[in-house]
Amino acid sequence: MLALTVIICLVAAALIGGIVYYAVSSSRASSSEAKYSSALRTTEQGRSTLQTSLDSSKDAVSTLTKALPTSAEVEDFSQEWSKGQSLLDKPPHYFSATPDNDAQRNAAVSQLAEYDQSLTNVAKRIETQSQTAGLSDAKALFSSNKTSLQASVEQAQLVMKTYEAQKKKYKFSLTQDSASDDNSDSDSAPSSTQVSIDSSLVDAVDTAMDSGAKLLKTTQEGLPVDIANTAMQMSQTSKSLTSAYDALQGASNDAVVKAQKMASQEAQLRSGAKGELPKALVGTWKTTDGTTMTFAASSLQSHHASATRLSDDEVSAISAPSGQQVVAAWSLTSGGVDGGIEDTTVVLYQKKSDASSQYLRVTTASSEWKLTKQK
Repeated sequence: MLALTVIICLVAAALIGGIVYYAVSSSRASSSEAKYSSALRTTEQGRSTLQTSLDSSKDAVSTLTKALPTSAEVEDFSQEWSKGQSLLDKPPHYFSATPDNDAQRNAAVSQLAEYDQSLTNVAKRIETQSQTAGLSDAKALFSSNKTSLQASVEQAQLVMKTYEAQKKKYKFSLTQDSASDDNSDSDSAPSSTQVSIDSSLVDAVDTAMDSGAKLLKTTQEGLPVDIANTAMQMSQTSKSLTSAYDALQGASNDAVVKAQKMASQEAQLRSGAKGELPKALVGTWKTTDGTTMTFAASSLQSHHASATRLSDDEVSAISAPSGQQVVAAWSLTSGGVDGGIEDTTVVLYQKKSDASSQYLRVTTASSEWKLTKQK
């Protein structure tokens, strides 16, 4: 009986011990699991915070790196941003792998705590660098580019002033495409000395000048990225403005040369105040059969002649052979002088493809001649 009692006591003690051990082990496991779960939640929040910092500073890093490629502060900022991205891309083992026992859970908690601290530190540095990195360099770039833009605006104003003076003097017209003046298919060449300028060239200068004027009113305020971005806009506007006023200046200068040439040609075609023959006719001309016909300032073949230039409407009614155009035409009369020329019309033609290739058609009541200038 005593032996049975002893056995029962021993079994009871063993059961109690097992229950106590199990209870203690379960308590420890529950505690380590709770710590792991808490560490995991903290880490997930840290990753979210860092991701927000990276997203909000991504454009700043890109802009500052482009605007200030030699800035040490910007380089540090870029490296810190890359470090943050690397932390998110490569989390520790126990962030995604679940530990199986107390030892692994304790290791996981330690690992996640260290990782979370890194996340926090990098996020704070990125936030700080977003506010300060490259600030002095951005301000220096702003000042430099503002000075360049100011010079470009002033030069553009001078170009526009010169253009306006030339436009007034030579009576430029504005068209959508100034090249159209050089490709006319009309049979009659214009007698006007007016030339045109492509209006888009003027518009481009005006637009760039307006943009430049607005940027010159800005100040060095805001984050480094804001200052650097404005500085880059100043640089781009300065380049655009320079390109625009160079194009306008070139077109305006070409138009002046063209207007002067046309004015000179027009002077050659103009009859004198007293009916003198235009200079374009004066000289010796050769007929198709080889004979010559001489125009002097007031005579044709020694017969007195007074010239009256036909109007543009009258010239437009005169037909021209294919590939030719009418330059000008005149009516020649005696001018009241006995023995002078009567009822003679002279038309000057030229090739559309070669302004130097010209010929005359002289018509009277009974005869007609085609003449080329004798060299």
